[in-house]
Parts: sequence; structure tokens; C-alpha cells
Amino acid sequence: MGKSLQLSYDRDALCKAIPIEDVIQLYAGIRTDRRGNISCPSPNHADKHPSTKIFHDSNTCFCFSCKKSYDPVSLAFDYNPNLSTPELYKKLTEDFGIPLESVSNIQQVREVEQANREKRFIDVFPLSVSECKRIGLDGVLGAVKPDENREDDDKPPEVQERFPSLMELWKTEKAAVESLLIAKCDDTLDDLKSELDWKTEHFLSVYKDFTPHSADFQEAQRIHEAVERYKSTDTPVKVNMMSKHDDTLYTKYAFFKDSVDDLKQLRAEMSSVLRIKEKVLSQQKERQKEQFKGFHKKKTTVERD
Repeated sequence: MGKSLQLSYDRDALCKAIPIEDVIQLYAGIRTDRRGNISCPSPNHADKHPSTKIFHDSNTCFCFSCKKSYDPVSLAFDYNPNLSTPELYKKLTEDFGIPLESVSNIQQVREVEQANREKRFIDVFPLSVSECKRIGLDGVLGAVKPDENREDDDKPPEVQERFPSLMELWKTEKAAVESLLIAKCDDTLDDLKSELDWKTEHFLSVYKDFTPHSADFQEAQRIHEAVERYKSTDTPVKVNMMSKHDDTLYTKYAFFKDSVDDLKQLRAEMSSVLRIKEKVLSQQKERQKEQFKGFHKKKTTVERD
């Protein structure tokens, strides 16, 4: 059975590759070659007095009137609300002539498809861009090394010194990159576990007597449900209920719910990182298995000779 590899994009790489001015001009139809502020590019803001400033260092813009901040991708989203994230990223590469190789894993996808057609094993980089970022690793597709003396800021990327990307390193240093990925997974899991343990301990100490079976909890739950039911209506029921409810109890229940959701989110993040680690280990095991097959085949051939 052949491998499958989904095309994934690097959002940060897209934002760096497309000047915010170009996105503003194409989608908002606003000229950006004027001095000073420009009209707000938001489709939801009729800006009569230019109040948006472009920040070239961060490739973003900010409207001082509606307080909306944009980078190239977020602005494109506002003008293409019906597109999914992958569809929007694809549109951006097409609209601005961005090579897919510089902002996605298209090269690996092609290699996998070719290997599947030829029915042969291929050892591909095991994680997507987003999975690498989840464990704190950037530069999956490559990164430009900044000049320490800031004398080469105006040099084009092709003449600046580059760090090799993880995908590039993978081709020659698979074992080392695997060890790095596994170590980053373990570090991330340790951090998440420490945070989860601390928050769980704090939660149990604060809410030790505030359980679903306690009278306070049930009363707080009743109040919370009533507030949620009537908060958008202006009725006597709401006024009477709000004037009688125990604000302290209501607030405690709201914090209780937020804390429970926070703990659930941390557990979900840990599960996500565990799945990422399992992908790396599975790829490592499969690669080692293929290496053993190749070694055994070579040894058998030598013995026959």
C-alpha cells in the first residue's frame, strides 16, 4: 500500500513572500504609493479619512480608526470568506506568482506520488509544517539567515546566507532529524504536562467543595443557565432574576467552566503531540525495516557470488 501525503502550506512563508501593499492593491483596490496613511483595506470599514499605516518591517498594516490589523494572509481571508484555508493559500500563490516549492511541501508530495506509481518505498519527511510548529520548530521549508550587522538587508534572498531547512537536512541526516523531532516532542510534552499538573492542582484546591453534587454548584448552574437564557432579552424575568442572583456564585461557576475547558484543551494538545511523536517513530521504524531488507538482500547477493 502506497504512502499518502497531503499538500500543506507554510503560512509564515506566504506572509513573507507577498508584500502587504500588493495584497491591499489587488483585493482592496487601494493605492499604496502615497505618502502617509492610506484608506483602511477592511471590506467592513468605509474609511472616509485615511487612517491605516503600513508597517514594512513586519509586512502588516493597522487601522487606527477601526483598530483592525492585517498581514497578507488575514487580509486575503477577509476578501475571500468562502474559501477554505488550503484554497486561499493556493489562490495566493496563483494571484501573486509564488512558487509552490517555496511555501509548501509540493516537492515531497510529487515524490510520494511518483513512488506510489512505481510501487517503491520512499522515505519522506514525516511531519507537516503545522505539526512542526506545534512542537516549536520553524524553518521546515527553509529560512534566510539574518545578517548580524544588518548591512545586507536589501540583498535579494538568493544571495543571502541560508540555513538549510529541516526537509533539506532530512535528505542527508535522517537519524539526526528524527532524534531532533522526537526530542522536541518530548520537550513539548514535558511543558504541557507541567502546566496541566499545576493547573489541575490549583483547580482542585480552589474548587474542592464546588462539585456537581454540591448545593452551591447546582444553584450556580441554575443561575448561569437563567442568565444565558435571558441575557439577550429585556424582560421583567431577567430584571428580577439578575437582581436576586448571587454574583459571587455566578462568577465562580463561570471561572469553573473556563478552568474545565482549559484543562480539556491542555489534554487535547498533549494527545496531539503524542500523535505527532508516533508519526515520527512509525516513520523511523518503517525506514529501519527497509534498510534491513536492503542490507539482507545485499548480503544474500554477496554470499551467492
